[in-house]
Amino acid sequence: MRQGLFTLLRANAESSGRACAVSSLVFQAVTGEAVRGSREAWTDVWLAASNAGGAIDFSETVGAEQVGPLVDVELERAAAGESIVGVLCEPEGRKIAFAVLEKPRSPLQQHWRRLARVMVHPDFQGIGIGAYLVGQMHEEARRLGLQQLRLTVRGGEGLEKFYGALGYRVVGCHPDGVLIGPGQYRDEVTMVVRLIE
Repeated sequence: MRQGLFTLLRANAESSGRACAVSSLVFQAVTGEAVRGSREAWTDVWLAASNAGGAIDFSETVGAEQVGPLVDVELERAAAGESIVGVLCEPEGRKIAFAVLEKPRSPLQQHWRRLARVMVHPDFQGIGIGAYLVGQMHEEARRLGLQQLRLTVRGGEGLEKFYGALGYRVVGCHPDGVLIGPGQYRDEVTMVVRLIE
């Protein structure tokens, strides 16, 4: 699958006119104290992606004062071993995309993780980087022996189609579960992918 995905990414990058050495992107799965070095880059990517219209916890333009505390919470969870942060980097080290595998607290749910906070810097969107990142998170989950990943998306953003193409299926919906503004609601859609049959 990796070779086919690189071919797709390269074709998407070439057809969009954007230069991206996709085959040289580096994926890192980070946990523990090592993750703390990603704070500034993660904040920058989160700000840029959110302010470009990404459905990542905000519905309007935000600043570092809103995003920074959420990054800190994610860093604390990863440092405590409660999550794994996936990072995609350019060869020279610039971090361009992030995602999180969150560990459930119940001992009865240790066969799956929640995929969350999937974000790609806008300079790299639209050429398949997000799909590649999710694929790498699937590989990391398989390496851990996990059977499923679950995620939630904000309805009305087209994300069900994006994740559906990556093997996820809708398993539930919380009507009006997301309040994006006064009197403005979106459904929260739950999706699951099985990593092993």
